[in-house]
Amino acid sequence: MMKRLLTVVALALIMCQGMMAQLKELGFQESLTWEKMNAVPAPLKQIGTVEVVKPDGTGNSLWSVGCETIERGFTVYDEYKPFVGKLGVGYARLMSGWAKCEPEQGVYDFGWLDAIVDDMISSGESLIDVAVQLKEKGAKRVAIADLSRDDMAEAVRKVNPLMEKKYSLLEKYIYIQPHFTVQEVTDKVDGILVSFRAGKKVTTPAKRAIYRKGKRINVQDGLLVPRGALTEETVYGKLGNKYVVKYPLTHPSMKVDDIVDPTIREIVRTRLAAFGGKAKDAFAKPLYSDAAQTMEIKTVRCYTGLQDKAVASVRFNAQGEPIGFAKTGNNHHIAIYQDAKGQYQESVVSFWQAVERKRYGLPIVIEDPKAIWDKLLDSDLPQEFLSTLPQDDGQFVVSLQANEIFILGMEDGDFEMAMQNKDYQLLNKYLYRVQKIATKNYAFRHHIETSVDDKYDGVKKELLSKQMKKLKITQSFDALFAQHPHKVRVNLLGEISEV
Repeated sequence: MMKRLLTVVALALIMCQGMMAQLKELGFQESLTWEKMNAVPAPLKQIGTVEVVKPDGTGNSLWSVGCETIERGFTVYDEYKPFVGKLGVGYARLMSGWAKCEPEQGVYDFGWLDAIVDDMISSGESLIDVAVQLKEKGAKRVAIADLSRDDMAEAVRKVNPLMEKKYSLLEKYIYIQPHFTVQEVTDKVDGILVSFRAGKKVTTPAKRAIYRKGKRINVQDGLLVPRGALTEETVYGKLGNKYVVKYPLTHPSMKVDDIVDPTIREIVRTRLAAFGGKAKDAFAKPLYSDAAQTMEIKTVRCYTGLQDKAVASVRFNAQGEPIGFAKTGNNHHIAIYQDAKGQYQESVVSFWQAVERKRYGLPIVIEDPKAIWDKLLDSDLPQEFLSTLPQDDGQFVVSLQANEIFILGMEDGDFEMAMQNKDYQLLNKYLYRVQKIATKNYAFRHHIETSVDDKYDGVKKELLSKQMKKLKITQSFDALFAQHPHKVRVNLLGEISEV
């Protein structure tokens, strides 16, 4: 059955194509009437008629006719208007064509549109909704220059129930709501808490592989790759118990009093004094350590003042003794403990030390020092590493890491009440992130601050930032705990919880 139907449809299409070709040869356009079809040789036999129901007899017909291209000049309404009323449609789709209605700025011409709308209405055969809307309260009045955007929308909405029906209940509800007041917006913004990702991942697990005959072979598992620089680039030496480094004569860190060799020190001091302490001018010409001027001084060894805990061994001699050292770089976190006497003790953990703890299977932030030392009693870990661990009698108090969040300057009772009531507007005022940390020097920045340079009109004014409570700096344990610090966590949804 389906094959027969497809065959009939195909034959009908072929016949129509042939008929259209013959009609074009006779000068007819694309539109067809019964008379035009019968003008073709071998006319079709009429077998019946179909009664056309006019628009006023179809009720609320959903059928429509497209008249959208009139305003662009693609069609001419007068050429097909006799057929519009006979189609039995309930709607016509018209476009005002703003470029045609306003050919020049401030000059309006609706005559072409009025003529079409008037004809559709006066025909008596079709009461076309869109046309009526445009005629009664549409383009002509909406286009008046002294109407605001809201006036235009209101005018169209009052006479266009069809347009009104297109809105969902939610859209209608939102539309009728009054605008937010400035205070309402301010209150909501004050309740926004910014989430930060604390610190960074210390290591990434990895494997070592080689390729043999095009095949990948794993030769080592359990590798830990640091996620940052372990040390600074400068390599230091050691004289006795003091660390030294070589500096060029013009290096900004070179200080005459730090030069190791006393003879070289006085030669450099004399040259600098002759040029008023200006190193660039003083060393523009070569400086020699002997009268014959055969031994030029280009670099000098200087004491650095570095402590053992600030450096790590990076080079070793044939006997395995360290001969090269490097600063361990940025601090990963600071942990504060309270000893048996009730005194606070600080443990500054560098990124190097954090990686070592990960390497030896220890927690990066040690919250139970006694348990760790019990675990390490029979270990053979390097003494250099063990010396960086906190004392076994210390009780963990708090740790600070870059971008961790704290509530500062809020009384404990007020903090508990605000957390219980989820009073984010109040918590917002006391919410700070850790900006940077050093030995007994902790800088906190208010969580909504995007600038950290403390510049106002191009001038650095750190004191002003403190007065405006954008910045808090504590340089002692007493100053820190006077702020009643509470470490909290803000998730991606802006919800706060105590750590």
